[in-house]
Formats: sequence, C-alpha cells, structure tokens
Amino acid sequence: MANQEHLARLSQGTVAWNQWRRDAPDVRPDLREVNLGGADLSGMNLSKADLSGANLSKARLIQANLYETCLSRADLSEADLSEAKLHKALLYRASLYDARLNGARLHKADLNQANLAGASLNTARLDRARLDRACLRWADLRNATLCDAKLTQVDLEESCLNHAKLIRANLCMARLGWAELIEADLSEADLSAADINYVDLKRARLNKATLSRANLSGAKLEWADLSNAHLSGANLSKVNLNQANLSGTDLSRTDLSEANLNEAKLVKALLQGANLKQVQVSGADLQGANLRGIPWLIVKDLMLQPGANFTGMQWDYPIDDAALLEE
Repeated sequence: MANQEHLARLSQGTVAWNQWRRDAPDVRPDLREVNLGGADLSGMNLSKADLSGANLSKARLIQANLYETCLSRADLSEADLSEAKLHKALLYRASLYDARLNGARLHKADLNQANLAGASLNTARLDRARLDRACLRWADLRNATLCDAKLTQVDLEESCLNHAKLIRANLCMARLGWAELIEADLSEADLSAADINYVDLKRARLNKATLSRANLSGAKLEWADLSNAHLSGANLSKVNLNQANLSGTDLSRTDLSEANLNEAKLVKALLQGANLKQVQVSGADLQGANLRGIPWLIVKDLMLQPGANFTGMQWDYPIDDAALLEE
C-alpha cells in the first residue's frame, strides 16, 4: 500500500512535489499500488519512487523523471511517457499497451516480459535495455536506438523498425514475422534461430550479424548488406536478395531454393552444402565462392545464367564430366 503522506504531497501538484523532492533527496516515495489513472504527472520527479503495481493507465507523464523508478507490474496502458527519463527503470511485466514513449530515454531499463503491444517508441533510446520475452507486436520503433539491447524471444511481429539501430542487439529466437526493418542497422546483431519470415529488410545493414538457423523465408533483402554474416543452416527459401552484399558470408547448409540472387555480391561466400535449386544468379558476382558439396548439375545450371562471374569459384564435379565445363 502507498504511503499516505507521500500520496498527499503528490496531490499538491508538480511544483510542490518537485520542491519536496529537492528538500528531501534521501526519501524514496512509496506509491505502491496507487490509483493514478488519467492523472497529469508531466514533469514530475518520480526518480527512485516505488510505483510497483500502480494504476497509471492513460496518465500523462510527459518529460517525467522516472530514473531508477520501480514500475514492476504497473499498468501504463495508453499512458503518455513522451520524452520521459526512464534510465534504469524497472518495468518488469509492466503493461504499456498502446503507450506513447516517443523520444523517451530507457537506457538500461528492465522491460523483461513487459507488454508494449501497439506502443509508440519513435526515436526512443533503449541502449542496453532488457526486453527478454517482451511483447512489442505492432509497436512503432522507427528511428529507435536499441544498441546492445537484450531481446531474446521478444515478439516484434508486424512492428515497424525502419531506420532503427540494433547494433550488437541480442535477438536470439525473436519473432519478427512481417515486421518492417527498412534501412535498419543490425550490424553484429545475434538473430540465431529467429523467425524473420516475410520481413522487409531492404537496404538493412546486417554485416557480421549471426542468423544461424534463422527462418527468413519470403523476406525482402534487396540491397541489404550481409557481408561476413553467419547464416549457416538458415532458411532463405524464396528470399529476394537482389543486389545484396553477401561477400565473405557463411551460407553453408542454408536453404536458398528459389531465392533471387540476381546481381548479388557473393565474393568468397561459403555455400558448402547449401540448397541452390532454382536459384537466380544472373549478373551475380561469385568470385572465389565455395560451392563444395553442391551437385554438379545444379552448379552447371547456375553457370549457364547470363552475366554471372564465377572466376576462382570452388566446386565439385566428376572428373569424367570435365568436358562439360567447355559447354
């Protein structure tokens, strides 16, 4: 239960409350399970306060100071937290359904298992935030920063992450189906075993990213940078990789059946044991690529496609069929 004295001070308004916080800096406000639904708390200094289990649905917390504030299991659905300071805030299992967090600062915040479905986090800063098993379905994360964030098993299906920065983010086993990540930066991110089917990743940066065993079936990766990425065992069936950069990329044992690799760069790419049935490689650059273990007839079909460069490519073929190379 909330401290009644603290609750009474809160009812005096922003100016009086903030003055009290300055006069009593060592006091940690106890506002547990308080009902502040629809309240205007904009600009208030609520840093290090205990608001666990509080009802803050539809509350206005614009530019509020929530540094290290405990909001575990709090109801912040449809609340306005635009430009709020939430550094190191504890939001474990909090409900932020349809909340507005545009421009909010959530560095190192704990959002594990939080419900952020439909939330607006445009330009929000979530560097090093913890979002394991959080729900961000339908969320707006355009231009958001999630560098080094932990997002294992997060639900980002149908969310918008265009131009977002997810450098070194951990998205292992994340669900990203039908999400938009146009021109997003996922350099060195870990997307191992993630479900990325039908995602729009046009012009995205995935250099040195790990996508081993990920499902990218039907994804759009035109002009994407996947150089030196690790995609071993991934499903890239019917993926559009037109003009993508896959130089030095590990594509061993991947399923690339019916993929579009026209004009793609695959210089020194590792394709050992990959499924290359009905792959399009017209105009692609496969200089020095390793196709060991690929059936010769499939390799031959690739080499018959116009404009592709196979200089220095490595592949297996029966010695008796060496004359076929002259065709």
